[in-house]
Amino acid sequence: MKIYVENDQFIIEDLQISEITLSNNNIQKTFTADQTRFVIKFEDLQEVLTEKNAPIAFTTTTNEELIIPDDIHSFEKTFIKKGKKTYFIYLTKDNKLCVILDKRPSLVNFHNKSAEYKAATVKDNKLILNFEFTCSIYKPTAIVGKIKVRNKDFEITTNGVIVEIIKNKNDYSVSANLIFDIQELATLFMGQVPYYIYNSDVYDISFNYRIDEMQISKYYVRLRLPAEEKYNVDDEQWLDFDDHFMLHCRPYPTTYGNLSMRLIPIPKETYNDYITGEMVKLSNNDKKTIVCLEYPEKAQENGLIYFKWLVKHLAKDFNIFYMVSPESKDLDNLIGYENHVIYYKSRENWALANEVDVICHSHSAEYLLPILTNKALLYIKQKNRLFLQHGIIGSKDVSGVYGRTPNDSVTDLFVVSSDREKEVISQGYGFEKNEIIITGLPRFDDVIKERRNIVKKIKNRHKILIMPTWRSGLSTYLDEKFIETAYYKEFQQLINNEEVKTLVEEKGYQIAFYLHRNFQGFKHLFTSECVDILSEQDHNVKDLLAEYQVLVTDYSSVGLDFALMHKKVVYFRPENILGDDFISESADLLPGDVVNNQQELISQFHNTTMPKKYKSNLDKLYKYADRKACARIAKNMISYFKLTD
Repeated sequence: MKIYVENDQFIIEDLQISEITLSNNNIQKTFTADQTRFVIKFEDLQEVLTEKNAPIAFTTTTNEELIIPDDIHSFEKTFIKKGKKTYFIYLTKDNKLCVILDKRPSLVNFHNKSAEYKAATVKDNKLILNFEFTCSIYKPTAIVGKIKVRNKDFEITTNGVIVEIIKNKNDYSVSANLIFDIQELATLFMGQVPYYIYNSDVYDISFNYRIDEMQISKYYVRLRLPAEEKYNVDDEQWLDFDDHFMLHCRPYPTTYGNLSMRLIPIPKETYNDYITGEMVKLSNNDKKTIVCLEYPEKAQENGLIYFKWLVKHLAKDFNIFYMVSPESKDLDNLIGYENHVIYYKSRENWALANEVDVICHSHSAEYLLPILTNKALLYIKQKNRLFLQHGIIGSKDVSGVYGRTPNDSVTDLFVVSSDREKEVISQGYGFEKNEIIITGLPRFDDVIKERRNIVKKIKNRHKILIMPTWRSGLSTYLDEKFIETAYYKEFQQLINNEEVKTLVEEKGYQIAFYLHRNFQGFKHLFTSECVDILSEQDHNVKDLLAEYQVLVTDYSSVGLDFALMHKKVVYFRPENILGDDFISESADLLPGDVVNNQQELISQFHNTTMPKKYKSNLDKLYKYADRKACARIAKNMISYFKLTD
């Protein structure tokens, strides 16, 4: 078959059929071959197809799909443009002949969904990503690659290189390279290079190709990398970033089998220690080494409190450290402990990852690593790990984050606060009961210590904090998609509710809205004239919980922190905002009322004291009403990991 354009007409030759039909919205146009030649005029197409972006396929006169025989095809110019209208004619990979108006044909019509990432290399300080794909009908003549910063409106594109094309009838097997130089990669930091902080950004990689016959859409296809290859992929590509830093490019497969990448600047001194195996010595004694950490830029909750307790009570027996970013806003919390502080990404940080005997982590133990590679992860997996937790596990299922998998044991000793929580972890998270210790959380030692002063301080305040948790399914949404979610609409409506506005303007209430860390990137989408929208940059959770008198949450573990201060908690749970990670629990396991709509919620604001019945519920959620959680954790840690002779 041959297709070309002549005098604003599509010419189709050698179709081996005498008649073909186009049908659309009860309008039908039949074309008859003159010998072996069909002529399809621009005016003919206008009679049938007037809707943009609505492709229609040719059929036979009996209304059966017209499937073009799998022969050798020839295509020249395959679009007609007249005035402001353009018609494209094209053959899909399924051998269907289609026409579309004012919309370039999509790549998915020709690409066979088989773009497989093969390898990464570095040459001349450029990152080269090799991949292979197959396509049909049209031969690729140019490659374009794209790296997009996930959840952010920023991306870069680059021209790729076709390495090899093998043709088999109407199919093409293509090997290609995407090439990104260091200047292009540096722009992905959007002017804020994460030199000494943890870069949580994810970079998604995709490609598009061009053909000679026509312009096709700029739809980009994700490169594929099977999830099971996570620990087999070569994830160490190093580029010279500047005079003092290397750039670690780490390709890896996502849960869904797509190729993504992490970009991590590493000081050259730390990089050299990693490559050569030479490390600084942290101590000159034979004592065991313990490190505490939260997120690399945080020092404000369980990790910090447990660290300070260890220094006060066990510094003679162990080398005790806290790992934190030198750019952390929490450094004032470590004044007086400078000799015990290890800075993130320093040479000492890498030495600590090698020397440490116990990692006490409130999130992932992997945050200890300055260099995140499969090789480095082996160091962590060989260490003793104590999971301090961030909060009590209750209404939110976080087994996808903290549950064990065949390739990730997560931790070795799991801290919980009650018999109920221990049962949840043993049944749904992959831990044996002897790996779970009921001790309470370090930060609750401070909460219980201070609660009388806190309650007295805020007794006559009308300060309400709205603090919902996040939803894993929504965290990857772009802004335009997020604002269409029930989650966004419900809370945006709540913080603009007229009754809320009345409480603030006429009754003197102060109401604030604080998004979970994983949703802080959506903060700019929420607006209100009567409710303060708080930023993680300016506030920490510990101080917020102390300052406010009433907490509104959906199913965040922070509700118990608040309740242990003997302050009122209200659980706001409209059915339409409950995520897949929500776990329904017995009402006697909650330290506050559950409401299902905004009217019920606002009625709760008129009485800002904690009902007495909920104080008696606390022992079911938190076994020990004392200030000895740190001591219990330390005792279990020393015994379980056999840290003393």
